[in-house]
Amino acid sequence: GLGDIGASSENRINVLATRMLPTLQADGSWSAPQPTRDISAFFRHIVNSVGYTDAQIDMSELKRLHDIWTARGETLDNVFDLTTVRSALEVCLAAGMADLTLADGLLTPVREGVRTAYDGPPFSAQNTTSEITRTFTTRRPDDNDGVQVEYNDAAENFAPKTVDCKLPGSLGVKLQKIKLAGVTSKTRAWRIGMRAAREMVYRRWAYTLSTELDGLVARYGDYVPLVPDVPDFGQSAIVVGVQGREITSSEPLAWQDGRSHVIAWRNPNGSLSGPYAATRIDDNVLQVAGTAPMPTPTLAMEPPHLYFGTLEEWAFPAIVKAVRPKDENSVEVQCVNYDARIFADDDNLPP
Repeated sequence: GLGDIGASSENRINVLATRMLPTLQADGSWSAPQPTRDISAFFRHIVNSVGYTDAQIDMSELKRLHDIWTARGETLDNVFDLTTVRSALEVCLAAGMADLTLADGLLTPVREGVRTAYDGPPFSAQNTTSEITRTFTTRRPDDNDGVQVEYNDAAENFAPKTVDCKLPGSLGVKLQKIKLAGVTSKTRAWRIGMRAAREMVYRRWAYTLSTELDGLVARYGDYVPLVPDVPDFGQSAIVVGVQGREITSSEPLAWQDGRSHVIAWRNPNGSLSGPYAATRIDDNVLQVAGTAPMPTPTLAMEPPHLYFGTLEEWAFPAIVKAVRPKDENSVEVQCVNYDARIFADDDNLPP
């Protein structure tokens, strides 16, 4: 009878449902609800469901990442049990190799990746209250030498599967285990695991600096140049004069024979201009190549900070990981080194 059918089929019928949600359109608007696996749609839905409005989301950054996610086929595929809003958002964004921060009062998704231009403020002896500290963590014999990602594979009826993520030369003797929710593709699970495995090898430097209020210009995930007081490296100074394409530095500039040199400077809003090719006029004066707008020192505000060095070594490239106000006039900024090799498997396929 029907009761027998109901009893026998209770554990044999499953429904694979796709949520109906508004989706983000090319013009930044939202569509009528439709079946979607878009990360951006779920991010907005989770945020809206607890009372936040679209005005409290960094929509320009969400749209930028939405375009990346959809172009790469990165979707959210997950059934949420009872959890916190923060945890749900982290699962949602992790499916798109991103995480969450609060920037300028807005909920902002942040995705690391290959960077070609600095988008955060520069830091040097000119705007820090103590030396920029650099700490290197050496690899030890008992460190993890790879990652094992556990995920539910859609191609295998959503059965739990694992994929090992190892760099060439790694024996895979000790793998860090990661359980990944929201991703049901072996390729995507492997790419996320390879990012983690590459971070173990290529992200070994940490930087800490203290500023007055300058540090508040930096945001989590910013790509920033650091110019610490390190011998035979880049140097910082003050722009004391500009005439045509020539800049006069407050300090003698250390030119190195046979090397290409660059100059950069801090704009009034705290952002970076440059680097630009530079040629020597004398110990304190150089000429800036190109047609970029020149700095304009005035008595009305702090003079521009100048950054100088060789093309390869004028600054340490870093990613901001924390900005912590310490008191009314002091901010601590923590960074890690930027290394493009971390993202080298983002488009590759598992072996």
